[in-house]
Amino acid sequence: MKELGLDLGLFVSQAVNFLLFALLLSMALVKPVMRQLEQRAERIKKGLQDAEEAERMVRLAEAQAQKLVDEARHQAREIVETATRSAEQQRQEILANARQEAYELQQRAHEQLAREEAELQFELRDEMIAVSLAAASRLLEAELDDEHHRRLVQQFLDEARKLPVERT
Repeated sequence: MKELGLDLGLFVSQAVNFLLFALLLSMALVKPVMRQLEQRAERIKKGLQDAEEAERMVRLAEAQAQKLVDEARHQAREIVETATRSAEQQRQEILANARQEAYELQQRAHEQLAREEAELQFELRDEMIAVSLAAASRLLEAELDDEHHRRLVQQFLDEARKLPVERT
């Protein structure tokens, strides 16, 4: 090896120095860097797993939210339908009450008219009696000649026509 310009002792010592330096460098620098790279890879892997889990949770939450929205819409429809039925029922009750009240008012009006008619008939009878008595008293006071008798009867009939007409 001397021919090549190499000293075997120097070569072995440099090779040992290189191996020691490589070993020292590996222990001091490569292993910590590799450890940090592995830790970083683990963190990235965990982050990806967490992201997948978060995405799964988001999809689950969206599904639950959609389910809640659907339930809320269903309940809203039921509430509207119930309110509509209730309003229709109240409308029917109000109409029935209004019809009943109108019927009762009509009945009371008919009863009132019947009472007033009866009172008018009673008053008419009283008036007829009074007019008859007046006519009779005039006949008794006056002479009973035929002409005078006809005028008194005609006057009685005229007064009777002026009285209110009886309604039936």
